[in-house]
Amino acid sequence: MNNLPQSVTGEAYESNEISDKQVLTLPWCPYFGAAADLLSRRWALAILRALMAKPLRFNEISSNIPRITDRILSQRLRELEGGRV
Repeated sequence: MNNLPQSVTGEAYESNEISDKQVLTLPWCPYFGAAADLLSRRWALAILRALMAKPLRFNEISSNIPRITDRILSQRLRELEGGRV
């Protein structure tokens, strides 16, 4: 199968070998919080959705997302790029 421990794959949790309280003590991925913060920002998911099919130019992204301002689009694109998304 895979060489990852059950605490990483979630197999132990899914098979009810560990309780909900034990899940809270599992090792925390250091990248999870940063990714959640980045993706939870307004417009981030809309921008990613627009870019899923193919690369787009700035104006194409802007026209695909109604009501987003150029300033916010530029800022979010910089943040996503900085986060290597």
